[in-house]
Amino acid sequence: MALRVAPKAEKDLRRIGPGPSLDRIEEKLLELDAVDDFNAPESIPNTKRLRGTDVPIWRTRVGDYRVIWTLASDGPVVVRVVQRSDLDQAIDRL
Repeated sequence: MALRVAPKAEKDLRRIGPGPSLDRIEEKLLELDAVDDFNAPESIPNTKRLRGTDVPIWRTRVGDYRVIWTLASDGPVVVRVVQRSDLDQAIDRL
């Protein structure tokens, strides 16, 4: 299963720009890509399931940013990468 990044998440990453925050996020994306078994996503460090959503969505904490992702039939899909303060708004727009 290969990690896919949605176009909106790619735009979020471009908006963050180069620097230590982007480096940490890219490292976390590589870690997510290396996970073989997504039967227990909560076992991934700093990952929690978002409550109140129809579709199972998880968020992984990376410093002040949150990587929002879900599981599709062909593997994990990163939906958004947002700052912690913008998480509620991003979830409402999903």
